[in-house]
Amino acid sequence: MNKLVYSRKFLLQPLLENLQVQVNSDTHGRLNSLTERIKANNHKAETLTELMQSGLIDKSIYVNQTAQLEQDTYQCREKAKELHSRNTDSANSFEDVRSLLHWCQQDQELSGFDKTPFQDFVQQIVVHSSIVVFKLKCGLKLTEKLTKAVTINNHFYRNIIRQRFNEPIKQAEYLYSIIESEGDLIG
Repeated sequence: MNKLVYSRKFLLQPLLENLQVQVNSDTHGRLNSLTERIKANNHKAETLTELMQSGLIDKSIYVNQTAQLEQDTYQCREKAKELHSRNTDSANSFEDVRSLLHWCQQDQELSGFDKTPFQDFVQQIVVHSSIVVFKLKCGLKLTEKLTKAVTINNHFYRNIIRQRFNEPIKQAEYLYSIIESEGDLIG
């Protein structure tokens, strides 16, 4: 949760903006196109019926063309249902990300486990030997490496680093390279 708080501006905010664009623009254009195609198919079917009734086309042509139009209309309706479903999923993800971002913007740094945000935002945890995947309700899957708690004091590490690197700049660069998360800095 602390990593999300620290990274909210370059992770959660852009994600929220992208979801909003997806919800607003992507689906509406496709739905309009599918609706127009269904209307056109219905108009063509009416025209075919009139042509067949007036004897201008053969019944076999009418049956064949009508079946194709019905199949196309069915596929358009199925695509529209799928788009509605995706739009609903995107809208739900948008709301979940917005809630998570709102919580992160409160700058509540956690020093220990707090079940409230955990229950609010985490859907599932999957543990693989040294990796834990947090599946959030908004759809994000966040991977964390498990590390063993180190009981050796900090001075031991500093002495080892000083022995390996003579220059303070090199020492600082090495320290930076071994820090994997803000959690290493906090705890």
